[in-house]
Amino acid sequence: MVASPPSSVNYPPLDGSLFLSEMLEFNAQHNSDVTFFTSIKLVIVLPTKLDQVTQAQTKKSLRS
Repeated sequence: MVASPPSSVNYPPLDGSLFLSEMLEFNAQHNSDVTFFTSIKLVIVLPTKLDQVTQAQTKKSLRS
């Protein structure tokens, strides 16, 4: 899966007013379709596969 670049990204304030968890919450609300990170997933049949995780998916997994 190849992600297309987002049309715009809303950055959280970087003045120290938000904790890391609040920055994740901000990104989940304002940048939910932006890729959060890309990792390599090892698959038995195929050598490697790239997975992309959005801000919203990260927020959901942190609450689980």
